[in-house]
Formats: sequence, structure tokens, C-alpha cells
Amino acid sequence: MLAGARRRWRRQPAHLPVRRQRRFPRRRRRILFPTGNGPFDVPQGGRDWGDSVIALHPDGTDSGSGLPLDSYTPANFQQLQDSDTDLGSTPPVALPPVPGSRFPHLAVQSGKDGRLRLLNLDNLSGQGQPGKVGGELANDPVPQGSEVLTAPAVWVDPATGTPWLFVANDAGLSALRVVADGSGTPSLAPAWTDPNGGTSPVVANGVVVYVGGAGLRALSAKHGTVLFSDAAPGRAGIHWQSPIVIDGRIYVTDNGGNLWAYAPTAPTTCVPDATTLCLLGGRFQVRAAWQTDVGAKGATGDGQAVKLTADTGYFWFFSASNVEMVTKALDGCALGGRFWLFAGGLTNVHVVLTVVDTANGAVRVYHNPQGTPFVPLEDTSAFFCG
Repeated sequence: MLAGARRRWRRQPAHLPVRRQRRFPRRRRRILFPTGNGPFDVPQGGRDWGDSVIALHPDGTDSGSGLPLDSYTPANFQQLQDSDTDLGSTPPVALPPVPGSRFPHLAVQSGKDGRLRLLNLDNLSGQGQPGKVGGELANDPVPQGSEVLTAPAVWVDPATGTPWLFVANDAGLSALRVVADGSGTPSLAPAWTDPNGGTSPVVANGVVVYVGGAGLRALSAKHGTVLFSDAAPGRAGIHWQSPIVIDGRIYVTDNGGNLWAYAPTAPTTCVPDATTLCLLGGRFQVRAAWQTDVGAKGATGDGQAVKLTADTGYFWFFSASNVEMVTKALDGCALGGRFWLFAGGLTNVHVVLTVVDTANGAVRVYHNPQGTPFVPLEDTSAFFCG
């Protein structure tokens, strides 16, 4: 039974962008998969790879010596087997580059023991060859506790370039930032948790969506605040069903044989606040985020908005007496059927300017790179009129 569009979103642009999947250089392309409970006897000359992460060529072949290209096996592999807390209860998750990290290729592997293991994909065991034990860069508990049987999701904060990891299980949902310290050593830094459990999450346009006993929930990826929820899918029960996002719509099934569909809607008007400019009669919502440096060393924040006229305003970052960026929206419809957007800055920090057309949900995101003097923005084709 198709339940139709049960409810609509309240704070979500109409289109969720699809990001291009990051690809490693050809020499590093590998299949990466975990194994479940079983013996691990490779150090004794055996061929059993229980509770391990294995790397193979994309065509499934090994190194040519009968061994995988690389492998990771926890030092407590025997304990995992004996207690049925197999590593292979969830897949490894490859991470985008971590700003400031001296390890360019990273992944996270969890398991039934509720641990999060940060792995170096260029040297899984840290010992330069397969069949070795240990070598993870970090081994931390899942913040909300309990075993992990779901697939984590990854999101990159556009304001900082920092990857985030989202892990859901029966005990809740947790968000962790992947950061590097001053020596380039990466780690997992818990950011927030939600006590409502669920299945594998998905992330689109900075929103984490997952489903469980409390129904469908959509949370801000960065802050964990609830943007939307609907208890209906949880009433018939959720087992392993997970939401998917297709063309800006969210779909999920339940144990009652229902398919639930959700369509995000654009805000009908802009509401000004401390960090939001509303220009041209509230049609355009303008926000700015900033960062002073890359990685964990950089301070971040939201630009503080000050309106000047109906079409112009500015943002300050560090002091109300220090203007950092001025922005203007103009009606150029009579000259080409488009609204125009202009911005100028007095800064060289990383700036992300996000503009939403509240009439139709169209979004434009503009960046000024870290360490670069702000390049004047003159977009005379920013938004369609109508």
C-alpha cells in the first residue's frame, strides 16, 4: 500500500544535491570487506581470516601470493569469536580526506562489540603486510553504547571540510567529527547523540535521516536538532528497513507493508534572526559560516547578520564593530529573467555563503577558500524569476 506523502518537511530546501563519490588513485582502488566469527590462524600459516578486514583488487584477485593485498585483525580476535561479537556485523566506511591528517586514506570499522576502529587504508595493520594483528589508529566505544549492526553514514561539513560519521543502533544515533591534531594524528571526536534508536542512516544536504521505533526522524547533521519527525512508520514496526533519498524525496517501508514518501518543501518566507538576512521582501534567505583555519585547529562560527536596506545587509564574524562581508540581492528579472546576487568581503578566512530562494527552494552556495582574500561575487544568473 502506498501511503503517499504523509507529511511535508518544514526546514528543507526542495532539492537535495548528489555529491560525486570520491575516488582513490587507481593504484589504491580496492575492495574492502569484513569477515565474521571464525578462526584466525594466519600467523600460524593457516588460511582462516575470521574477524578481519580484507583488501583485494577490484576484480577480486589477491596479491598473487595467496594472501590479500592487506588486512586488519583486532588484537582481541579470539575474544570476539568466543563472545559472538563479530567484527563483520557492519561494513567498513571509507572517509573523505581529513584536513591536516598525515594519513590521506582512512576508514572506520565497527562491530558487535560496539567499538569504532579508525584504520589507515594504506597500511591496515600498521606493519606493512597482511596477516598481522592490531595497528588501528584509534579504538573508541560507540558514544551511545550497544552493538552496531547497521551501516554508518558519512557527511562533509561544507564550512570546514571536516568529515562527520553517523552511527545508529538500538541505543540511539551518534555523530562524530573526524579531526586531526597538531601532529596530523586523526581521531574521532563525539559531537552529539540522540537517544532514539534506528537503522542505517542517510545524509542529504546536511540532514541526517533514519527510522526506528520512534518513526522517521530528520536531524541537523551539525547540531543534532530535530528538523522533522513522523511517528507513523514506527507504529507497524521497523526491523531492518532504512530510508533512501531519490530526487529530493525520502522513501521508507515498514513491517506493515506500507511505503511512506516524504517531499521536502521550501520555506514560504524568510524569518530574520541573529544569523539570517532576509532580502527583497523576504524572498531570499542569506546566511554565512566562517572558519579561521583547517582541521581541529580552526575556530568556526556563524556570521552575525545586520540588515541595511531591503536588498542589502552585512555580516560580522569576530566583533560587531568589524564588518567582514556585505551582500546584496537585486531584481534583474526585466533584464534577463534572473535575480542577481553580489557579495564583497574584507577577510581571508574560509567563508561559506548560502542563499535560499524561499519561493521555490532553490539554493546557491558560494565559497571563499581559507587564506585567500575575498574575491568579489557578481552572480547575475543566480536565481530564476517567477
